[in-house]
Amino acid sequence: PGADDARLTARWRGVRTIGLAIFLVVAGGAVVWMSRHQGVAPPAEDVALKADSILNDTPAPKAPPATAGDAQSEPKTGDGDAPPLAPSLSVAPPDPVPSTPDGTGNDQENVVAVKGANPRRSAGVFLLVCNEPTVLYRKKRGDQGEGVRIAVGDGEKVSVAIAPDELIRVAQGKDIVIFFQGQKVPRSTIESGAWMSFVPR
Repeated sequence: PGADDARLTARWRGVRTIGLAIFLVVAGGAVVWMSRHQGVAPPAEDVALKADSILNDTPAPKAPPATAGDAQSEPKTGDGDAPPLAPSLSVAPPDPVPSTPDGTGNDQENVVAVKGANPRRSAGVFLLVCNEPTVLYRKKRGDQGEGVRIAVGDGEKVSVAIAPDELIRVAQGKDIVIFFQGQKVPRSTIESGAWMSFVPR
């Protein structure tokens, strides 16, 4: 009987050893799986207590529950958690169009003054020489819109009447020449499409 008891004890210890090895393998796999998929791994103390309980045939003590402070100090990082939202950006409305000194809303800063050079020439007209079809617009200073449309054909040479409070703009045609009281308007001014104010000398 004593020999039989020794054999049973040896077998039981072998079974417990195999069971412990299986448990450790399963626990290790569970730790790896949980760390990858949930980002939360069981504490190492729990694994050690369970292994010790298998060897000693005693139930493993339960780990103390987590307190509210621990939950707040360790935020969740699992895949199921939604990422924090970026702060919303407020879009400011576009700036209002600044009013002009005359209160009309016209861009008077885009008016170029063309000064005459010869006071003996008439200040009420300017000479226009067109080498291509040309379109001009004429309006009074401070008026809204484009004003009156003036079309001049290719190769024409005309005198256009202009009042002191009127503005002229070239909308079409770049190969043209404008003279006012003997002063030639620069090509850059013509090509810019700016409003021109003719100032007599």
